[in-house]
Amino acid sequence: MRTFISVQRMPSWMLLLLFVSAVVPILIIFGVGYNEYTLYRETGEISPELEEMLQALVIILITYISIYFVLFLPPLKVRINHEGIHYFCFPYLRKGKSISWQEIKNVEIVHVNPLGDFGGWGYRATWKGNKGYILKSGPAIKIERKASDKTMTLTINQAEQAQRVLNHYLQKQEAQ
Repeated sequence: MRTFISVQRMPSWMLLLLFVSAVVPILIIFGVGYNEYTLYRETGEISPELEEMLQALVIILITYISIYFVLFLPPLKVRINHEGIHYFCFPYLRKGKSISWQEIKNVEIVHVNPLGDFGGWGYRATWKGNKGYILKSGPAIKIERKASDKTMTLTINQAEQAQRVLNHYLQKQEAQ
């Protein structure tokens, strides 16, 4: 049995952007609250302004840590085997989804530009009703189902290996 597996995460430049967007407000809060902090060091008393500053820092940290765990940590997993094409991407999907070979009208490897084709990264839907799990620019599997003219696009790694496995199972499907 042939199996193709692709696991990928959001691009690292997006993680850097998240880090920078978290550091800027933290530095602003530290800059604004520096006098309150030095007053605290001298007197040992926490002023209401310093307390608000600390609350804002905690809220910012919790928000950015949550964004990291929800958007950047979970991978998109794509598996192609004798049963069909399977994909899983938490938190967008709580359970993995499968598309059997009998449901598939056409499958092809395409090149995806997240902004140009889907308007961004993550789980995306176009105005035409096509959907996709888009985590990077590059190769993707575009699946067209027999039941509808809508497509599902899943970004992958190793396009050549995926194409070989797809060809193997599509030829088997045509022979039946």
